[in-house]
Amino acid sequence: MNNYQGVQTDETFQITEYTTDNGILTKEIGMDSEGKIRKYPDPITMKSGTARKLPMTLPGFPEYLMGLGINRAIGHGICEFEKTKITILKNFKNKSEAIPRSKDYFHYSDGATLA
Repeated sequence: MNNYQGVQTDETFQITEYTTDNGILTKEIGMDSEGKIRKYPDPITMKSGTARKLPMTLPGFPEYLMGLGINRAIGHGICEFEKTKITILKNFKNKSEAIPRSKDYFHYSDGATLA
């Protein structure tokens, strides 16, 4: 068992992997000219795609990240489904195949998590 300052690095946690149907799904986090942390999303936003719940460990995480293509991203909110179609909230129709990425369907884990 790997251990770093009391944290078990081989403990499994969950992430949600998003795959977009419409191009690039990337975001850069950096500092702006005033030294404040900012998110710089790609101008193409995810309008539809899939969300997939994945088990992960810290030792496997860097290799997983390096393998993500430009049409995939991860999220900390965990989907209540193993895999599902997602859409933007304004396109959501109750009882449709696709769900919105909202607090109604995604939650933060009570257990181990990546933050």
